Amino acid sequence: MIKIFILICFILKIGFLQAQSPIKIIQDGKVGYINQKGEIAIPPVFLNGYDFSDGLAAVRKDGLYGFIDKKGKWAIEPQYDYADNFIKGLTIVYKNEKPVFINKKGERILPPVYNSLFFVDNKRAVISTIHSRKRGVLDIKSKILLVDTTFNYISSFQNGVALVRKNHPFIENKVQYGVIDKQGKYIVPFNKYELIRHYSGGFAIVKRKDSTNIYGEKYGVINTKGNLLFEIPDEISISSENDFFDGYLKIRLENSEAYINSKGKIVPNDAVYEEVTDFKNGRAFVMKKDEDNYILIDKKFKHIGHEVFEEVQRDFFRNNYAIVKSNDVWGIIDRNGEYIVKPKYKEIDEIGVIANKYFFFIEENDNGDKKYGMVNLKGEEIIKPIMQDFDKAGFLNGILRLLIDDKVTCINEKGKIIWQEKKNPLKPKKPLNIDFMHSGYFYASSSIRKGRYGWLGNTPQKISGNIFAQNTLSVVIDTAQIDTFKNDFIGYKVFVSNTTKDTIEFDTQGNRLYMKLQAQNKKGEWQDIEYLPPSFCGMKYYDTQLEPNAFWSFTMPKYEGLFKTKIRVELEYFDATNSREKKIIYSNSINGSINITQFWRNRRWYYSSGFTEPYND
Repeated sequence: MIKIFILICFILKIGFLQAQSPIKIIQDGKVGYINQKGEIAIPPVFLNGYDFSDGLAAVRKDGLYGFIDKKGKWAIEPQYDYADNFIKGLTIVYKNEKPVFINKKGERILPPVYNSLFFVDNKRAVISTIHSRKRGVLDIKSKILLVDTTFNYISSFQNGVALVRKNHPFIENKVQYGVIDKQGKYIVPFNKYELIRHYSGGFAIVKRKDSTNIYGEKYGVINTKGNLLFEIPDEISISSENDFFDGYLKIRLENSEAYINSKGKIVPNDAVYEEVTDFKNGRAFVMKKDEDNYILIDKKFKHIGHEVFEEVQRDFFRNNYAIVKSNDVWGIIDRNGEYIVKPKYKEIDEIGVIANKYFFFIEENDNGDKKYGMVNLKGEEIIKPIMQDFDKAGFLNGILRLLIDDKVTCINEKGKIIWQEKKNPLKPKKPLNIDFMHSGYFYASSSIRKGRYGWLGNTPQKISGNIFAQNTLSVVIDTAQIDTFKNDFIGYKVFVSNTTKDTIEFDTQGNRLYMKLQAQNKKGEWQDIEYLPPSFCGMKYYDTQLEPNAFWSFTMPKYEGLFKTKIRVELEYFDATNSREKKIIYSNSINGSINITQFWRNRRWYYSSGFTEPYND
């Protein structure tokens, strides 16, 4: 009987391992997959690819995407410009630059009028149309619109309701807010409130006009039935980030912080807190007046535990643990306020505890470069601080991807390295084959000290001889001068020269010139294949100068793809005769090739997974 039991367990274990999806790895810039033992399950032959989802993985072979099964066989042959992974049996793919929704047989399952979708539940999804970009709610099985595509925005549904927005039909730049249920019935009609925030914990903050108020507005709180529960007194301040958590809304009084509960009552009512945090998992941190440390409280405002804390990481009580600082070092506590990890680390990564493990890091230099280590909750150091990065998504099927010595590495939950990328120092340089618009990389600074200056790399060089066109500002791609782009790729030299008598000025974004590559599309029109990233807080802007008889030298990638085209450089600069008028200059055009997705797939607004991608810009 015991032998039979052991045999059954062995068979079940083998079946479980076989059922688990392979894990994506990167080798020599190609995507492949390993099993839970670290053995190659699917060879690294794909130019791009994603983790398995719904039993399939979207991968790019040459210039086109298809889908493979867990054995690496084509479930859907490569035929798409771009493809996303399956969720609930459907996905979006792009063919001839047009979005198409397909099932796992490769069959179109939605009319060709929609361009985005996210699920409300197993039966419904929020969709938007290609032409109007308006959103509605679709019954996936019947293909019937439950909510017509009339909204500029529909939030995710919470407790059966969603926030909707649309532009006012008569007032420019005026946004209207409402709330609907899954059938499209209005819970809160448009124009009832000037503003409705997202629902959180079953409540949403609203704002209406109020001529009796010095600010001309009044805030209140509604429930998922659209009922106004109460209005917030004028003497209370709430920030744009404050929402209800665990039934409490964080507020600011004149000289203290407190909460409002779902009945509109200020709690506690004795104004004893200098600072408070949002509640999470029934716990919050507060700092009493005239004190310098936080304490942990429950929803009855009772002090939990006996410890005090100098600082608390913002995303506290993730997975029932919080990262706290005491005596200038960090530790981890549970919901009882007890230390699971005694304070001893200079830094603990804010991802918190995953699979009963946490990550600490040390800064190697003044540039902020970090090395991570991994420890379990028993205090056993599983990985010493040698990791340059790790997959913030955590363990996938018991495997975690890391970056060690610039090599993609996979470990199991015991910290054992089961696979590591092999670097080939003699690997020949190759063209850059990508499926997205590259971000700008033409960095330059000036040798003229004028105004505010930051980075002073790539300063102009003096021109000797008649190597550039005379009496002009010019941009030249020189395909005869082969260079290296981003260490691993073939590149061409690009020169920006000024042979005029004037100093020419350029805008820069974080020392990056407004300079990018363009290519001719199928219609022969010039179109951007690179972009400048969006501005963000802290980005510095400087005017950079190129004086007479000087030039900058850059390297651009030699792109490679299925679409043969011509490529050129576009550069924006200020007119020397009118310092505020911007002009555009173009380089010579060269023969080249790209992938069609480089015309339109802009990654600026989504998070790149970095080292887990074959190439990251």
